[in-house]
Amino acid sequence: MDLESGYSRKSTEIADHIKRLADLGVVGVNFEDSVLVSDRNLLDASDFAKILTEVNNILQKGNIDVFINVRTDSFLLGHSNAINESKRRIALYESAGADGIFTPCIQNRTDIEDIVGSTNLPINVLCMPDLPDFDTLNELGVKRISMGNFLFDRMYSMYEESTALLLSQRSFKSVF
Repeated sequence: MDLESGYSRKSTEIADHIKRLADLGVVGVNFEDSVLVSDRNLLDASDFAKILTEVNNILQKGNIDVFINVRTDSFLLGHSNAINESKRRIALYESAGADGIFTPCIQNRTDIEDIVGSTNLPINVLCMPDLPDFDTLNELGVKRISMGNFLFDRMYSMYEESTALLLSQRSFKSVF
């Protein structure tokens, strides 16, 4: 379940959101280290790690077992030194109790290898045009590939094109 950036900056509220999701049967959440106000901006990594630690402590006290996949947005936001910034953030988040790391928009094989090698946590990447193929990602140690909304958007676009064609032809022949 995508928890965005927690829908709060207060650890007690974020933990409550996760608890309510767990009560519904959710077993894992994505939790982002950036926020969208008018633009998307990275949160301070130390502050985010502190919140993550507090959230994990609250969940442990409540005996709530949910996989927390932390999304770090250095690559997504085009940070000037995305690899080093991601590795710094990953180390903080691993210490804070993250169960996995999601690095959307990383595409370079060497960068992926570097990120995977920087942590013991499973790494998740986002499908991108220049992302290596599945076999290569597996060899590099990537554990999960997210599609985001890309496949849905593609399918919906094809649906719109097909609908426009059948309306313009005033026939269902193009469907078959």
